[in-house]
Amino acid sequence: MLSGEAIAHIDGKEYRLEAGDFVAFPTPSVAHLMANPGPGELIYLMGGENKPHEVADFPALNKRMVKLDGKVAIYKLSDGQPLAEK
Repeated sequence: MLSGEAIAHIDGKEYRLEAGDFVAFPTPSVAHLMANPGPGELIYLMGGENKPHEVADFPALNKRMVKLDGKVAIYKLSDGQPLAEK
């Protein structure tokens, strides 16, 4: 975090962050989301991989992102159907 304040929602828990704090999520990881709780500006650096194929779930938003050959589709998580067991 470079400046401002944030609330990090990590695996169902909340953590307050401020300038100088660092958070990392090795893959595979737990669900995480960062939000700006105040009226001020929040500035942070973010990095990660950019692979041609990826699936990422965003449970707080009820979304699943599927990227195949660089093309992205977004689905509702709640629309997913479990696979039938054999």
